[in-house]
Amino acid sequence: MELETDRLLIRSLHLHDAEFILDLVNSPGWQKFIGDRNLQSVADSKNFIQIILDTPDKEYYTVLLKEGNIPVGVLSFMKREYLEYFDFGFALLPNFGKKGYAFEASAELLKELRKKHKTILATTLNSNINSIRLLEKLGFSFQYQMERDGEKLKLFALG
Repeated sequence: MELETDRLLIRSLHLHDAEFILDLVNSPGWQKFIGDRNLQSVADSKNFIQIILDTPDKEYYTVLLKEGNIPVGVLSFMKREYLEYFDFGFALLPNFGKKGYAFEASAELLKELRKKHKTILATTLNSNINSIRLLEKLGFSFQYQMERDGEKLKLFALG
């Protein structure tokens, strides 16, 4: 899938995104709010991407600036065993936060996803205030708090 907004391109994740993914998953925000994926090299990153590509109910999309074709973040959409519906997620490199890119890309992808999925969920740590604000701006509504792997998460739903 390929989508376009005024400033961004959104396309399926590819193996050639490995260097970018290595930077993203080792960024402070990813480490703090998503968790350590233990990727130390481009080879590790390629393996990580291949697992994503080989998993039927897991989709990742690379978000790129149109100008310069620069990767700035990812959007994810996956079926988690502990959730009834698919889970939506997003992450950006720190230098590209607070510019509206996450909202712009997420809103565009969600328009497409809503054509096939009546309900979409999203989870975030209680402490991830920026993600909570973005989910609310995207139209998600808080459902309840849950615990998963010893962490308290807020569950949001769209639809």
